[in-house]
Amino acid sequence: MAMRIVLTNDDGFESSNLQALFTALRAAGHDVILSAPYRNVSGSSAQLGLLSDIPRTGAPSPGGLIPAGAPGVGPTGIAPNQYYVDSSPIAALLYGIDIAAPAKWGALPDLVISGPNAGNNYGVVVVHSGTVGAAVTAINRGVPAIAVSGANDDAAAAPKLAAIVLRAITAAVDDHGKIALPSGIGLNVNIPTLDSPRTAASYRFAFTQIGCGVNLGIRFALRNGDPPAPATVGPPNDNNPGSEPNAFDGNTVTVSPIQGTFQAPPAQTAQVLTQMRGLFATAVAIINPKLINISVRGLVGAGNAAQIAGFVITGTSAKTILFRAGGPALVAFGVAGTLADPLVELYDRDNRLIATNDNWSTDATKASAIAAAAVRVGAFAWAPGSKDAALLVSLAPGPYTVVVRGVGDTTGVALIEAYDADVD
Repeated sequence: MAMRIVLTNDDGFESSNLQALFTALRAAGHDVILSAPYRNVSGSSAQLGLLSDIPRTGAPSPGGLIPAGAPGVGPTGIAPNQYYVDSSPIAALLYGIDIAAPAKWGALPDLVISGPNAGNNYGVVVVHSGTVGAAVTAINRGVPAIAVSGANDDAAAAPKLAAIVLRAITAAVDDHGKIALPSGIGLNVNIPTLDSPRTAASYRFAFTQIGCGVNLGIRFALRNGDPPAPATVGPPNDNNPGSEPNAFDGNTVTVSPIQGTFQAPPAQTAQVLTQMRGLFATAVAIINPKLINISVRGLVGAGNAAQIAGFVITGTSAKTILFRAGGPALVAFGVAGTLADPLVELYDRDNRLIATNDNWSTDATKASAIAAAAVRVGAFAWAPGSKDAALLVSLAPGPYTVVVRGVGDTTGVALIEAYDADVD
């Protein structure tokens, strides 16, 4: 289904990347309004540009399409439903969604696309990017938005860049033809340098996070072209393999969810609250959603055909983990051929056996702790006295291996579960 799209950027309305995407979106059947800055205003972040009147243009547009002395806002003359605004990217975006969209559709757009920007926006540069700033402004206005940046800035590569953007948009559309992003969430997309022999379909996508590991040397200079002042503090190290700077390469298009606020991540928020809790008159709850369980059901064979699962605990402190190897417990769910008597073994990084269990409720004290942990993490209850196996252990950071086998080399279907039992 066709979407109503407002297209903007921070490079100016004459950008070949912007015009190619406008053409591609219309060819794909979408209804598009282009509302972009008069000239290149990269690096303007979320500058409003609306605190004074927008005067007539003081110089011709960079491509020469609009003369000096023209109105500060007007049609580009390139195609219908295209407008320029001689101000910031935010001003151009707001003209598109506040003026042009209601005049054409009587409603807000279904989607805002900001870009493709010439030059990638990831790492610390995201904070300064007018491309991302426009997308964040749209998100805060309740309109889904995608910020797109590419390494190329030439007319030859622009259609291929547009084709890659269409791939990303298509993947984000639901069965009803609407962008299926959560409320208040957008995307930051970065496209690598495009090789002329390659097709748009040959580039792979990676799901990433906004990172902090790229510093392009943004420093104070008195005049444009002056050498920047020397750096005194560099950016923090980014050791996250899933961040944009670390995942980005010549074959990969990175796609990172973004939001329109400066809220710190839940884990860091909790640290601040712990430090400053005595300052606050009332208790504050921290919402910190996280993965608490992973499980796999499979056939446990004899000998080397045991079920094996590896995992890694990160961070600097120990974590309490509940492991369960269910066989008899699965019968109540209609599972046939279950493992009658599972045995669970836990090994450390040096392949040393550090814990094992056969029947989970043999030790009354341990059974009580295991049952309480199961309730806490939402695991289904086991019958006391069953031959299912479980471990409740505190583990230091590092890699571990869990092995599930049948007592007496028996075989059958088992469910292996691992829970973060520190959940509160």
